Amino acid sequence: TVAAHGSTDEGQRLARQLLARVQAVGLPLSVGVAPNRLLAKLSSMHAKKIKPADDGGEPVFVLRTAQDMASLLRDTPASKIPGLGSKVEALDAVSVADLQAFDISELATALGLTDAAAEAVYERCRGIDSSPVREVVPQSCTVTSWLAADAFANLAIRSPSATTVWVGGWA
Repeated sequence: TVAAHGSTDEGQRLARQLLARVQAVGLPLSVGVAPNRLLAKLSSMHAKKIKPADDGGEPVFVLRTAQDMASLLRDTPASKIPGLGSKVEALDAVSVADLQAFDISELATALGLTDAAAEAVYERCRGIDSSPVREVVPQSCTVTSWLAADAFANLAIRSPSATTVWVGGWA
């Protein structure tokens, strides 16, 4: 997120570096750069829709302005707000922006949420999220059968310590 790592330009530069390294091993990736964790996640989902002719063809979406945020919230399904899912059907809200028409008590009643959870939804549908971005040390590594053996060999190299897996050059 921009809040954790600096400007949107720096975020876009890092996103492009990450994208190049991951795509070099043949894996798909989308990246969202935004001022907070929620908007970065929603931006990443939006970036998946970017076609080669759009925005230079990179699956990177950078949220730069309030207008960008309003457009993103208008284009994002309401069910994508964390913790809501199909509950939004009770409100007949299609987009995240549609949820902005409801106050906290209406959200709590219609969605069966506690006041605290309804307040979190109220803030999230306005692009407000104070949850921290933190570095997480992976606890495990899983290989799925859809990844061809030769592609995985190019992707992951076990380090001599056998506790670190290097993926595309990162530990």
